[in-house]
Amino acid sequence: MKGKRTPSPWNIFPKDNGECLIGHPPEQVAWIAVKKDYEFEPKAKANARLIAAAPDMINALKELQTQADRMNNRQHAGITVDKGDWARLFRICNIARDVITKAEEGTK
Repeated sequence: MKGKRTPSPWNIFPKDNGECLIGHPPEQVAWIAVKKDYEFEPKAKANARLIAAAPDMINALKELQTQADRMNNRQHAGITVDKGDWARLFRICNIARDVITKAEEGTK
């Protein structure tokens, strides 16, 4: 699905009533209830982190796809995949690891 989406970064904005808004102000992307009986629900908080990390995930996946295609095309054309190609791939993998951490642990 192509189209314009709410710009990143998406952040989590907890409310006093146990709800969270997720988005990039002033745009709201999602709303999620994170409290039940005045206790924060671990699954709800994890879901909020995953939703907030979505734009970073899609960007990292697109970069990985682009670099993998580039390296594959070079190899099939008989062109050596050089250190610069590998360095770029490793840099993108590090970005992907950071995004996974953000989604799973809530860190940036």
